[in-house]
Amino acid sequence: MPVSELLTRMRDLYRRAEDAGEAHGAVEREVAERRGKVDRLQRELAGTRVRLAEARDETGRLARQHYRGASGVLPPSLRLLFGGDEREVRTVLEHGRAVERVLGDRAAAAARLVAEERRLDRLATRARGALDRQL
Repeated sequence: MPVSELLTRMRDLYRRAEDAGEAHGAVEREVAERRGKVDRLQRELAGTRVRLAEARDETGRLARQHYRGASGVLPPSLRLLFGGDEREVRTVLEHGRAVERVLGDRAAAAARLVAEERRLDRLATRARGALDRQL
């Protein structure tokens, strides 16, 4: 084979090797970017799981508190009816306002729990999708 053909072939192979190296570098950058995204989603997912566990703990605490507080006490409406003096009536009314606050807190805790569960589902779906694309 003549030297000119060998040089032409060598230049062609060198150009193709450069193109392959650039393509490889682009793929490596894309993989690193996706890996970073997966890592970020996994950290976010872990944080959401922690908040969800905290919300579940809070809901359980409120339920236990409600269960313990419900035994052995007349309902506020009966205490109000049978209240003998103004002080007892005032106490029952204050108790009613406190119960309303607790119920509001429970409703807020339940809403946070539902929101965190939905967020966890969305993050898990996104993380699985990112991982599938990476693989």
